[in-house]
Amino acid sequence: MPSPRKPLDLETLAALGVERLARLVVDEAEASPVFAKRVKAALAAAEGPGAVAAMIDKRLAGLERARGFVDYERVRDFTSDLDTLVEGVAANNDATGRKLKFLRRVPVDPMTRKPEWGLRSYQDAPDATRWGGQNVFDIYTTFEGTALDGSKYKDW
Repeated sequence: MPSPRKPLDLETLAALGVERLARLVVDEAEASPVFAKRVKAALAAAEGPGAVAAMIDKRLAGLERARGFVDYERVRDFTSDLDTLVEGVAANNDATGRKLKFLRRVPVDPMTRKPEWGLRSYQDAPDATRWGGQNVFDIYTTFEGTALDGSKYKDW
């Protein structure tokens, strides 16, 4: 007769033994980058404050590099229209020609059921119905319908 399911608790896990648990942790860390970071943080904490500080410095340096891929001056390059967000812009300092893409596709407007949107640039008035063309700051539906509360969908 098969044994009943054992609960997932400290006692049951301890019964597996250190090597079996270590193998499970390594397998999961290889499959899950988030879990791997948690394990590395726990290992650093076990080493002491210096190891934790080094780990934090490494993560901050990674964030700094990631932030540097889109230069502030280049914001105009990828906010010129929605298609550019799909097609991508060349990554800074990358000789491979790799592009940074921000959308997989232009989303379908649920009201018109088409991937077409009204656009507003940063320079346009908040209620503008014609796009100034400088950049894309906001999108809105072009559907002319009225909601149950009497407001126009395009004004949402």
